[in-house]
Amino acid sequence: MTRKCAIDQCGRPAIARGWCAKHYQRWQHNGSPHIVKNKYPQRGALAEFTEQSLLRETDECIEWPFGRARNYAYNDGKLVSHIICERVHGPRPSPIHEAAHSCRNPPCINKRHLRWATRIENEKDKIAHGTYQYGENNPVAKLTDSAVRSIRSERAAKGTSFKTLADHYGVSSGLISQVIHRKIWTHVT
Repeated sequence: MTRKCAIDQCGRPAIARGWCAKHYQRWQHNGSPHIVKNKYPQRGALAEFTEQSLLRETDECIEWPFGRARNYAYNDGKLVSHIICERVHGPRPSPIHEAAHSCRNPPCINKRHLRWATRIENEKDKIAHGTYQYGENNPVAKLTDSAVRSIRSERAAKGTSFKTLADHYGVSSGLISQVIHRKIWTHVT
């Protein structure tokens, strides 16, 4: 016969310490099988933090504390930065505009650091701020700037095949083709 959870009116099978999986996990996380802590803030907490940040008069960053997945909020699925921008600068000028950060800190929702900008303007800001991740600064890049220079010079000087270069650098022939034809890694001269 399977033991039942020791918590009154639970009825689930006991797995450890006389408790079911749910109550055992509560004990591990909260120190008691009876304490339930909400991992995710309710919409009221999100709205309250947004409203409080709008009232703050500071030049310091105000970072959204609820995590990146929770910055889509409580208001028709809009980003919190868009909600702040609308409240401070009015509605989005056009559908191609997005909230841009002057502080180079994406989690920041300080009204003084946000403005409406097009994607192109926002990307130019990233380049100017040095936060745009291209070339070897991109964490998923498989090549370095010097490898790209070597690939281009080997191809130009020796006529080395794309396949040979791809095998040597551990990438695809298609990537080698794009590097040589300057469709990617255009910043490397």
